[in-house]
Amino acid sequence: GAGKGVRYFRLPKPISRIYKIALIKDGKEIELKNPHVNNLLPSYRDRKPVCAAKQVTVTVNAENWRKDCYLAVGIDGEHGREGAYAVAEIDGKLVGFPKRSPSYNANVWECVASFAMWANKCYTYYLPVSEDMIGKEIKIHTLFMYEDKCDMNVDVYLCDANNKKDGIEVEL
Repeated sequence: GAGKGVRYFRLPKPISRIYKIALIKDGKEIELKNPHVNNLLPSYRDRKPVCAAKQVTVTVNAENWRKDCYLAVGIDGEHGREGAYAVAEIDGKLVGFPKRSPSYNANVWECVASFAMWANKCYTYYLPVSEDMIGKEIKIHTLFMYEDKCDMNVDVYLCDANNKKDGIEVEL
């Protein structure tokens, strides 16, 4: 129930804009601490069960870990709209990837914004790697929903934080 917390709520027909998140109990609004929302989890009402899965295990060692680094899990191929997902398992607990993006056809400035809504291939999932994850086995499970679209590569990269880059200024 809402008194114990709500983690996920799936709308059967997601809306294009959300202006406010509110929970009402006994006619009164419940104060929410730092609510956020996205449309990454569509309704499963018409969804077929998972038809295939792949697993890879990685370990980030102390020499390679950097503050605010993250794992990028790229699913390389056409998997269908909302047809591929990634989840990590650390110390026996499942951990969701907080961010995902589709690979764009070209430079993001040349690609229309609605492209992501219709993306059906090449998702990349992002998992922050905290210092307490150093040396632990991170099992990455990828799930595929369409039988004819589940034979593809899954690549894992350790990436540096997206911090401000320091460089030099060159006059031409």
